Amino acid sequence: MRNGLPTFSIYLLSFLVPLSADTSVMFVDEIYGSQRTEGIQYGTGSTGNPASGSIDLYLDIYEPTGTNLPEKRPVMVFIHGGGFSFGDKGTIAISNFCESFTKRGYVCASIQYRLVGDDPTYEAGPAPNLSVLYRSMNAASQDAAKAIRWLRQNAATYHIDTMRIGIGGTSAGAITSLYTASQEAGTIGPDAETGVVIDLWGAMYGAESLVDAGDPAIFIAHGTDDPTVAYSETENLVAHLDSINHPYQLYPITGAGHASWSRFNNDVVNGKTIFQHSVEFAFNHLKLINLHPAGQPQNNQLTLSTAPITNQLSLTFPSYRGFQYLIQSSENLNTWTTENPTSPFLGTDTPLTFTAPMSTTKQFYRVEILPNF
Repeated sequence: MRNGLPTFSIYLLSFLVPLSADTSVMFVDEIYGSQRTEGIQYGTGSTGNPASGSIDLYLDIYEPTGTNLPEKRPVMVFIHGGGFSFGDKGTIAISNFCESFTKRGYVCASIQYRLVGDDPTYEAGPAPNLSVLYRSMNAASQDAAKAIRWLRQNAATYHIDTMRIGIGGTSAGAITSLYTASQEAGTIGPDAETGVVIDLWGAMYGAESLVDAGDPAIFIAHGTDDPTVAYSETENLVAHLDSINHPYQLYPITGAGHASWSRFNNDVVNGKTIFQHSVEFAFNHLKLINLHPAGQPQNNQLTLSTAPITNQLSLTFPSYRGFQYLIQSSENLNTWTTENPTSPFLGTDTPLTFTAPMSTTKQFYRVEILPNF
């Protein structure tokens, strides 16, 4: 107590986004340019089973360009499809996907991996050593893990946040992504961990139990009339995810066949395209709110005033579009109560003020900031 009034300690637990002139949000909207560097070697892979041989493995890397770039950037590794028999890291759909994420502030990598024609040797993985196709499935996930390790090893060069790497793919690339993300380090190797999976018309073909509580959240989009990778495979995966209460989002594309890029990019669900839902899913599960340049506690911008005559507490704090603000109070820093749970403040790019009757018991206040999507 001071002069008969309670002493307040104010904590601002917030992560704020410096916005461009059009108030777009970093990692959510396209606010940067994109540049691609092609043909960077990230490893080698053994081939010619049972004869000894190897091939060099390459990736294309996409980097954001422009001003006010994030100092550390999340990564999305994206893997092309083709039934493990064909496909290319530079196809237009893959390039467009990488560029879309890069323009939001990501570093993206599209990778080459060993295919059936390379006759990979058998390596550890979920597929048995019964055919070159199965060997290729295991080889692809091992190659994806090599690419993730390479990105971590070169984090300083590309301004990568090594704790925020996602993986995704289409068809065989989605299968590879699911296998890579769900295998244990003893199988897939060290430093191959990912924080989110984007599964576009993929499957696990009976290996769903590989996914456990320690694995990343999964975003799934799949055509319900897919003749190549049956939609029932996604139903099997979702049933397993439900059984272990694993985080995921499923977007069935009703009536669509295989590789429904147009529907994925243009179909609107709850006011947003399925693609935009995948962007926001990655934002949440990679915890990208923590990467914004203004993401440190902004105590220097916090204003507290008390008015003994009216017995009011007034708390003023900065706000930004695209985020909502919850005012929380506590008596002991252990239990927090949200003062505005049903009507959080929405950011306006101008300071906001919270006013409430003063309390003799609530000694601590904080502002928690959440994305408004």
